[in-house]
Amino acid sequence: MLELILESPWWVGIVGGILTVAAGQWWIGSGRREAIQVAIGTLLVTLILVAIGVLVETEQESLRAMLYQTADDLQNNRASEVAAAIYGTPSSQVIVARDYLDEGLYKFEVASIKKLHALEIAGPQSARRALAKMNVFVEGRFNGHRLKIPQYVEVTLYRVDDRWLVYDFTHDQPFAGFKIAP
Repeated sequence: MLELILESPWWVGIVGGILTVAAGQWWIGSGRREAIQVAIGTLLVTLILVAIGVLVETEQESLRAMLYQTADDLQNNRASEVAAAIYGTPSSQVIVARDYLDEGLYKFEVASIKKLHALEIAGPQSARRALAKMNVFVEGRFNGHRLKIPQYVEVTLYRVDDRWLVYDFTHDQPFAGFKIAP
């Protein structure tokens, strides 16, 4: 329930609004003092819950923001910002991709997340780990070749000092995310 309030405050606003209108209709129809008190109370609780949902950033929201910011950094070829989003001792695949970006062998024109299928966060607070599963589309020059590449990507991230950092990634054909797990 708390996750619904924090991650989707607009649902709370819709339900609270409907309940407030219903209580208002009850008051208009009956003229009872309790009805207006219920309407005002429902409105206040709804406003408080929506404000909390908007102001509090959950782990999933911070992770989602980091992924979209990194995609924007890639699209604009900001190698230093992309490097800052990489875990201290990343996998060899991440190191190679970072080096290609640093050396200018990868020049992105488009880098966007098309569908974020899942964000799985696990581990104790002191060692949070996440797996992001998504479909992406990139376009640009890679090793001198102009390519348009849709891919299914899984990114492993670690949370370090309140920041999510990329540790590893794998990529596959765009429909790989739709495979049925055994």
